[in-house]
Amino acid sequence: ISTSIYYNLISYWAFNGKINALVGNNFKKVNNRSLSYSRDRFGNYNSAYSDNIRLTSQISSSAFTSNSFTLSFLINTNYGSKKIFKISESEDKYVSIEVENGYVVLKLTTPGSLWGSNTNTFRSRVRLNNSSWNHIIVSYDFAPNSDQFSYYIYQNGKQVLGASPFMLNSKNFMPIQIETYSDYLYIDDVTLWNKLFSNTERAFLYDFHKNTDLIKEQR
Repeated sequence: ISTSIYYNLISYWAFNGKINALVGNNFKKVNNRSLSYSRDRFGNYNSAYSDNIRLTSQISSSAFTSNSFTLSFLINTNYGSKKIFKISESEDKYVSIEVENGYVVLKLTTPGSLWGSNTNTFRSRVRLNNSSWNHIIVSYDFAPNSDQFSYYIYQNGKQVLGASPFMLNSKNFMPIQIETYSDYLYIDDVTLWNKLFSNTERAFLYDFHKNTDLIKEQR
C-alpha cells in the first residue's frame, strides 16, 4: 500500500520554502506579497506555509480518473475562525474548508434550481488540537447512478464528519481550481488524490505523516 496509492496522487505541495508543487501544478500568488514560512511538525525551518496570503492552482479535469477525490493536509491553528481551502469547479459550484471556533467546517455551494445558489454547512464533531499540528483528510464520493454524493472528514485518524447523501443540481463535482488561505495558521504537506481512500489507506497516510517527513521520504 505504501507505493500503490501514489499512482493516484494528482498534486503534492510541500511548502518547503517555495510554493512550487513536487507533483502536479504549482500554486500562484493572487497578490504580490512575500510569502512567509515557519517550522514544520519536525522542527525543520522554512518547511510550512504561514502567511495570510491567497494562493491558487489550476487542475486539469483529465487528472480525475474516477468519481471521487481525497484532499489531505496538516494544519496548526488556534480556535479562531479561518478559511483554509476553496475547491472550485465553477464560480457557483465550490467547497470551502474552514475552521470555526476550533472545528473543521465544510461548506458546499451549488447553483440554485432557478437562481442564486445553495450552501450546505457541515461541522466536524471533534475540535482540533489547539495550537498543535492536526492531520485532516477530506473525501468526496459521487454515485453517478443516483446523482448523490457523500463528504467525509477524518481528523487525526478518526472520522469526525460524514455528510451523506445529498443530491446535486447538475453533474458530479470535479475540481479544476484549488485555493489556499493561510489566514494566520500554518499549513503543510497538502496532497490531492483522484480516489476515495479505504480505511487502510487513510490509516497508512495518517501514520505516515505522524512519523515521516514526506519530502525526505521522496529523496
